Amino acid sequence: MGWVQITKAGASALSPSIKVSRTGRITLNEAAYSAIGRPQKVLLYFNKETDQVAIAPADVDANHSFSVRQFGATRFAFAARQMINQLELRPVKAKSVPARLEDDKLVADLEAVRSAPQAPDRKPKPH
Repeated sequence: MGWVQITKAGASALSPSIKVSRTGRITLNEAAYSAIGRPQKVLLYFNKETDQVAIAPADVDANHSFSVRQFGATRFAFAARQMINQLELRPVKAKSVPARLEDDKLVADLEAVRSAPQAPDRKPKPH
């Protein structure tokens, strides 16, 4: 394999990855965000058969798009709480998974997120 440079951010920062949190935030590292062209907005897809999520760049005025915000120097995130709740993804600790570019979409398997320790269901608040 040869030599691989270790950066302050770590070797994993060189490979595209996404992080899913139970609060509904999906975070892309610099490599993942750059792979889809650093868009202002993204579209989110789910494949039930393969249990994969895909993120694609969106036009600024696209319907059902998610606005991407920068956090720190190398992280980019968007809120997708409804999707996280619908897919019943509640990792106790935000879980990072590798992603890969397929056509114009960044694709990630959700198996590692599902197999991580999960937070209990939220109980409805009494009124």
